[in-house]
Amino acid sequence: MKSLCSISMFLARLCLATIFIIAGINKFFSWDATLAYMTAHGVPMAPFFLVIAALIEIFCGICLVIGYQTRIAAGILMLFLIPTTGIFHDFWNSPDAATRELQTIMFLKNLAIFGGLWYVLCCGSGKYSCDAACCSHRNVE
Repeated sequence: MKSLCSISMFLARLCLATIFIIAGINKFFSWDATLAYMTAHGVPMAPFFLVIAALIEIFCGICLVIGYQTRIAAGILMLFLIPTTGIFHDFWNSPDAATRELQTIMFLKNLAIFGGLWYVLCCGSGKYSCDAACCSHRNVE
């Protein structure tokens, strides 16, 4: 049972990380569209924050996959999700029902991801991780 739990913790980290890594890479490949989207939502210094957002998503996502500094990566991604969810998925300001429904779903998706990251923050990376391999003298569960 312990082995199944360890494998499950790795797979859960992989699932959580995938959305961040892909979103971060896509920000660079869709630079103009993403920049326009951020500007339309009133983000000041949008080019700067676009680079920061993409780098956070890619690097923290990779840290989740390999299990390196996992709790820190999860915490950074949680802090990243708080403003981005409120700014970009503000369903309460949506002008029509279809947009409101889509933004509500996106808001709730981010809330679920936040919950998954919270679990990683509390429980750590598990057995199959750099944290466990590098720090076997500490409890990395």
